Amino acid sequence: MNITDALNKYVANNGEPVTWEEAMAYVAAAQMEIMVTRHQKYGHNNITRSVLDGIAVRIGDKMARFENWLKRGEHAADETVEDTLGDLSNYGAIGIAYKLGWW
Repeated sequence: MNITDALNKYVANNGEPVTWEEAMAYVAAAQMEIMVTRHQKYGHNNITRSVLDGIAVRIGDKMARFENWLKRGEHAADETVEDTLGDLSNYGAIGIAYKLGWW
């Protein structure tokens, strides 16, 4: 699943967002769905094994993809720019949860 598919599902079920708050709620819900799916796929130890250093590496990889898109105007074949931005946000959320002792 990618962010576009998840967002399309929310739009199909609820219609286009009308307000900024609705748009952010759709994006947050889609990102949560993706994060839960990936957590089930990769397991809890995927993050706890390397914790903040691992998150930093993943963010660095995503930033490299984003910077390539900015320079070339095209995204990777297996990941859209929206997916990259969503992953960056999710890694931030995971880092916050870890720092608060929730992960």
